[in-house]
Amino acid sequence: MADGQEADAFTSEELEDLEKWRQGDFALDCRVFPVITDWSKEDLDQDLHAVEGWVVISQTCDIVNVGPGKEFVTVCPIVVATPGLKAEVDKGMTPAAAGLELPVDEMHVVDLGRSASLHKKALLELDRHDGFKTDFTRSIFSESLERRFGRFAFPTLISNGPLRHLRNRAKEKHDVNSEVGQVYRAISQFRLRAAPNFDTKGALVAFHVVVDPEKTKAVGRVAILDELKKVADHPKFAWPDEHFGREEDFFVVQTLDEMSAREYQESWAVDLDFLSKG
Repeated sequence: MADGQEADAFTSEELEDLEKWRQGDFALDCRVFPVITDWSKEDLDQDLHAVEGWVVISQTCDIVNVGPGKEFVTVCPIVVATPGLKAEVDKGMTPAAAGLELPVDEMHVVDLGRSASLHKKALLELDRHDGFKTDFTRSIFSESLERRFGRFAFPTLISNGPLRHLRNRAKEKHDVNSEVGQVYRAISQFRLRAAPNFDTKGALVAFHVVVDPEKTKAVGRVAILDELKKVADHPKFAWPDEHFGREEDFFVVQTLDEMSAREYQESWAVDLDFLSKG
């Protein structure tokens, strides 16, 4: 144990180099990525997938913090995106991948479906590249990670009917040059709230529709509510009334400033983050 602790000790120079790394920084030294393809009690089968490089997704504070139990960072591979995937990443339409602000190739994206642990000693052997040039753009990358790894799991009955139809409608109309397009461009986020909670049969559910105050002036809240009521009346919305009720105000249109702290804390974001990129 003592030998292991001694081996993991960092010199002052190594600590200084480690502090240069931040979440979203990447290296192009490694062009393969380890993936466990099979497992048995006796052995593991590992494959090496061809990739373009590695991106550190650990939080910056976790990268620079060293000590027992803090020897590793998490990395994801850089891959060449198809045009379709690249378009979805640029618009924030997929939790499967994330973009870099400073990629060496415009088609490079971060594959969030694969991840691996890397010892910080090994990290220091890599040639670091800045993934982002501002804290703001780095925070957008962090939000992409949260969407992938921290999304709330809504009940299947809500995800497979109402939310799927809402997502498809919003995606279809978001960029359309019409009043309906204006409606979805005015919406920053949908948040879903259940009283008392989603685990209780018969819980009352409401959609908190968080809007951009300036964009809402152009279209009006009445038009937003009218569009959402049409969505809810569509057969594909298929609200599971036998399991969940609807609050009297099923759609609550409000700015973020108008939301109470309780409403925000007790509601969960629906994965429609491309709305805020309009």
